[in-house]
Amino acid sequence: MFKRIIAAILSLAFIIGSSSPAIADDDSRLILDMGILKVQTNYAEENIIVEYTESDNKVSAIVKDKYTHEVLTSYEQEIVEEQVIRYASDSKQPLRSYLTVHLTQSYNPVGKNSTKMTVLAVAKLYKEVIAGQVTYSIVGINSCDHYLNSSGTFTIESKYTSVQSHTLKSCKINVTGVLMTTKTMAGSAGITVEVLESWGFNIEGSLSGNWYARYPYNSTVTIYV
Repeated sequence: MFKRIIAAILSLAFIIGSSSPAIADDDSRLILDMGILKVQTNYAEENIIVEYTESDNKVSAIVKDKYTHEVLTSYEQEIVEEQVIRYASDSKQPLRSYLTVHLTQSYNPVGKNSTKMTVLAVAKLYKEVIAGQVTYSIVGINSCDHYLNSSGTFTIESKYTSVQSHTLKSCKINVTGVLMTTKTMAGSAGITVEVLESWGFNIEGSLSGNWYARYPYNSTVTIYV
C-alpha cells in the first residue's frame, strides 16, 4: 500500500501545558491548523485569539488569551526539506515526496518567566497526491523526548515520553515527569518559596535550611493529519 504514497520525516516539538483559565474539556478545545498538521490544544476556542503568519516554508501560530492578550503558547511549522520521488507524467506536479517538517510549540509550564520545556517527537508521514487532492498518513513515531530549554534553575526527574495511541490519521504523545529545584537553584534566579508554592510546587525540607521544590506534570498532545 505504501508504495502508492509518499514518505515524509516530520520533526515536531511542543511544550507541556500549564494551568490556565483557558483550559477546556475535549469537546471545546481549540485545534490549530498548521498546514500539514493539526494540533489539539488545551484551550477553549471561545477564550482564545490565534494569530497566524506565513512566510516561505514556515507557518507560525501565536495563541493568546482573548481577554488579557497574554501569550499562552506559540507554534511554528517549517518544511525543512522535500525530496520528490515521483512527478506526474504530464507535468512537474510532485505525486510523492519525502518531507522533513519541524513543528515547535513553547511556553512556560509553570508560571510566567519560570522556564520553558520542549517536547520533541520524530514522526514518519506518508503523502500522496491523487487528482489534485493531497492526503497524509502517520506511519509511526520514530522517537520522542522532552527537555528544558535552559538549565540552572530547574531540572527534570523521572522523565518519560511515550506514544499513547496511534492511527494513520492521529497520534497522542504523553509526557510525564517532575520539575525540581532547590533553595540554591531557585535563589539564584530570585524565585522564593512563596512563588514556587503559587505555581503548584510541593516544598520538602526545612525552610530555614536546605529545601527542595517539586512539581509533577502529566500532559498529552493529540496531532492530526
